[in-house]
Amino acid sequence: MKPNVVGSTHSDLFYSLPLLPLNTSSARVHRPHAPLVEARRPNVVHRTSACVHSPMLFQTLFYRLTLLRILRRSFLVKTQLLLNDFSTLRDEVVSTVGNQRR
Repeated sequence: MKPNVVGSTHSDLFYSLPLLPLNTSSARVHRPHAPLVEARRPNVVHRTSACVHSPMLFQTLFYRLTLLRILRRSFLVKTQLLLNDFSTLRDEVVSTVGNQRR
């Protein structure tokens, strides 16, 4: 296993997470953020946080991303249908105007 920022393995972090309450209205677990840890390379300004997030956070992010993908796909389909309608209408207008000029 590859050790993470604080030196423990990913499986150790997973099993050390607190169990989330299932029977409460709020499933959030308040955890104060750990202090920021400097990146290993001195020339990199990026800082990484050593706090551990609960699986519920990842599940929520997954559902939000899935919903965004569905909405985006729906928007693209509707946009394509509108463009097809406009191009069909344009073709009909061009053919009608062309027939009237003759």
